[in-house]
Amino acid sequence: MIHSFRHLSVRLWLTVGLGGIASLWLLPAWQMAFGIQSAVLPAIVIIAISFWLVGVAFNRIGQGVIHRTISEAAVWERAGMAAEAKDAYRKAVAVFESFLFSPLARKRQSRNLMSRLARFYSARAEKEPESDDVVMAYLSVYPMDKVVAESWLESLVHRRKASRIHHELAARIGEYHPNSVKIQYYLSRFFLDSGRVDFPALQAYRFFFSSKVKTVQTMLFDLSSLLLSEGRTDQWALSIYLRTVKQHGNEPGFLRIIAASAHFLQSTEQTQPLLAAAAEITRDMPPEEIAAAVRQYSPPNARTPVRQKESAVLTSVHHLRDLDKLGKRAMGAAGRSFDRFTALSVAMGRGIGRSKYSLPVLKWALGAGLALGVVFLIVNTVSHVATSKSVTQAPEPVPEMAPPVPTTDQFTIQVAAYFKQADAQRFVDQLKTHQLDAYWKAAESAQKKWYQVRVSHFATKQAARQYGNKLKSSGVIDDFYVANYDAP
Repeated sequence: MIHSFRHLSVRLWLTVGLGGIASLWLLPAWQMAFGIQSAVLPAIVIIAISFWLVGVAFNRIGQGVIHRTISEAAVWERAGMAAEAKDAYRKAVAVFESFLFSPLARKRQSRNLMSRLARFYSARAEKEPESDDVVMAYLSVYPMDKVVAESWLESLVHRRKASRIHHELAARIGEYHPNSVKIQYYLSRFFLDSGRVDFPALQAYRFFFSSKVKTVQTMLFDLSSLLLSEGRTDQWALSIYLRTVKQHGNEPGFLRIIAASAHFLQSTEQTQPLLAAAAEITRDMPPEEIAAAVRQYSPPNARTPVRQKESAVLTSVHHLRDLDKLGKRAMGAAGRSFDRFTALSVAMGRGIGRSKYSLPVLKWALGAGLALGVVFLIVNTVSHVATSKSVTQAPEPVPEMAPPVPTTDQFTIQVAAYFKQADAQRFVDQLKTHQLDAYWKAAESAQKKWYQVRVSHFATKQAARQYGNKLKSSGVIDDFYVANYDAP
């Protein structure tokens, strides 16, 4: 916003100066031909043309300087002189941030400049905080740039610590490139290292692990361990378990969940190969062990797309859509009013000089129009504020959910699992802000250790599922499954 004010301030001052000089040169000749009373309209035209010419000159100068500076930076880059190229790009940014560009010109120029900067910083071997900030700022606006997205995700995989902003941007890039094997590979690796099993992570896993890339095998065990820690027993999870056992051997933990998944999976033409493979692998398991595995794990939760209430986010989207429609109607009304005002001004300009009453009538008409405009704006503003208050009322708060008083301690709900204890503790702290009885518990396999985030304890599986569905529909958690309760 401050750039627009600076541009308009300088532009208006130069407009007044140039328009004043042009008026001193042109208006005397007009006065001699048509009289001084008719000089209002040409004066307005001179000021308008001067304002337009100053804007065009500013934009052309700024574009020329940025183009030359970027070309200079490209030469330094090809020569391997990164410091000089960086200085050249900084000069280009300084010109872009100056008063030379109008708001529309800034919008047109920004993508080219941001794209060059993002590519420059992505190609640098030495990563700096400034580099990551520039690339992330560019991708947050243009996540469809596949080249820069691949480079950033590759560096993200090797990052020691990723913030919430990194996770959100990575998920957004995945939405824009759902069929890119390379991008989905980096996303899968990043999500696996973070222990994520939410919707964006599962979408990346499903796409990438359905491809026939050789590097899949190096990540297969990590994904299986993560799904095992979540207790997932759906069809896709079963296919991952079977591939892992085929590659790494019959580990007891995988055999038990394979037996449970096969028990829950319905027999269809599509699932017959999976069920046959599961039966072959678990043929030596005792029946009582299979029964214990079935009791230990829960069947896949049914997905119910119907929602009882709109979320606050969806309500906000509706409000923004209504405001957008209101803005379009206001712009249309303003455009029609401007056309009428222009026609009226031309007609009045032609009539000036023909009557000695023209100038007083013009003054009174302009004054009355200004007064009516102010009254209209006040009335419209008051009515819009009143309407906005009724439209943008805060959504009903989610009722405080206290965990039911359990009669026994047999079951609990697991809502997430992480490979890092700090991530699990962070999510537990977040859940406790909703007055939930949350805690984490460590679990281990032969090669991995993870931290399960769980909430409360219940007497029956039905009570646990009802409570988990309540948390999920309120947006507190993304997903859950019922597990056996083990006191922390």
